[in-house]
Amino acid sequence: AKITSGHAVVSQTQQQDIKEQLKFLKSLFEEGLITQGEYQAKKSEILNKIH
Repeated sequence: AKITSGHAVVSQTQQQDIKEQLKFLKSLFEEGLITQGEYQAKKSEILNKIH
């Protein structure tokens, strides 16, 4: 897989933001506010931002 420069670098601010989004998403799932399917889909979407 070829990684273009710029996409490979994730700033600490971005990492923190992504971590917070994932924590929030997990809490929504654990509280039953979103389904497991929605959780997985959104999680993948968030993680794809850092690749």
